[in-house]
Amino acid sequence: MRLLKTFILILTLGAIIAPSVSYGQQKNIDSTEVKKNRILVQMGLFHYFFDNAPILNVNHREFNGEPRTGLFNQLLISSYGLQYDRKINRKNSLSFEVIMFWNLYWGNKETFPVSGPYHPPTNTKARVSRRAFTTVTINYSRILKLSKLFNFVYGGGVNYRRGSEAIIVSKNSFEDLLEGTFKNDFGLNTFVGINYTPLKWLTLYTKLDFMGLVYLHDKEGIETLKNYDNVPDYFPSRFDLSLRFGIGFNF
Repeated sequence: MRLLKTFILILTLGAIIAPSVSYGQQKNIDSTEVKKNRILVQMGLFHYFFDNAPILNVNHREFNGEPRTGLFNQLLISSYGLQYDRKINRKNSLSFEVIMFWNLYWGNKETFPVSGPYHPPTNTKARVSRRAFTTVTINYSRILKLSKLFNFVYGGGVNYRRGSEAIIVSKNSFEDLLEGTFKNDFGLNTFVGINYTPLKWLTLYTKLDFMGLVYLHDKEGIETLKNYDNVPDYFPSRFDLSLRFGIGFNF
């Protein structure tokens, strides 16, 4: 995972530099005339799950006085993935996407108050400790030309998410008491975004994506969470709002 994060970061920097090098070619490019196939490498800069979990790990990037290992000392609570996009015509396309999200919420873990060994604190709400899942999505996109280099894109799709989510319900001096659910869920999403094509073979894009899970598989795990007085109704979260950036290679 660390190698993948570093690789995507390097690609992003390279893609930003490349357009300026080939600025003279821009006048011959029409963003609607690029080739029909596109492979995209993308990063979800943040994910907000509507459950009070932080979107960035700002104040907990050290452990025992030492920086945590990882990209930006684990500042980002982000996702990484690949997408294949196939243009149907100038205004329509279909895509297949795989996104991986694996993150620990250090702030939630380190600031949760210590209580009895088995009794959750009555005045402290449960918090998410960890999320790890893979999401597969099939999207339909509508493409609106803004200029020769820019397109506005919007659309929606269907999702399948598999993984797990762990919730801290109590904590003693030795360990966290965790409960959780397994993800084998189905959902729907909608999105809007901007594509920028400075070179015929290269497209940069940003996208705001909102997903809602309409079917949650782990009924037993959900029922267990409901047995705790300090677990809010928004666990497990059905919603995921993400801001994504990506690099596309057209062929």
